[in-house]
Amino acid sequence: MIPESALIEGTIRTFSDPVRDMTMARIKDLVSGIDKSFLTTSDLTIRTGVPSVINDPEMSHFLHDVAKKVLGLEKARYIQPITGSEDFSFFAQKIPCAIMRIGCSNQEKKIIARLHSPFFDIDEKALDVGVMIFNTAVKMYFNL
Repeated sequence: MIPESALIEGTIRTFSDPVRDMTMARIKDLVSGIDKSFLTTSDLTIRTGVPSVINDPEMSHFLHDVAKKVLGLEKARYIQPITGSEDFSFFAQKIPCAIMRIGCSNQEKKIIARLHSPFFDIDEKALDVGVMIFNTAVKMYFNL
């Protein structure tokens, strides 16, 4: 039996707004092509959500320097971009920003579940690390 209707949902996550715009245009073209090919009718709704987080290079380097000072060279590192969704991006559109991950897992304590998991927990020592990094960042940024 062929169903009368189908519902497809998802998210579009890209590393830049131009790629996101192109992706949305391609999805519209694809849906239109499917409707023409199979004589169907689709109701496509795309909500834009939050923009891509684009770290300011200078701010990113500054925060990396802060992290090296607080944690040491071996623990402060750049990571590959991820396709998370973060409303922090609205701030980054207005002023130079960079998002950083402090980390809150601890293998020894078996605190290893990923964010948004029902098993998520935090090693509370991460809070101390975050405070030290941000305190140092403020002092260095304002030359205090």
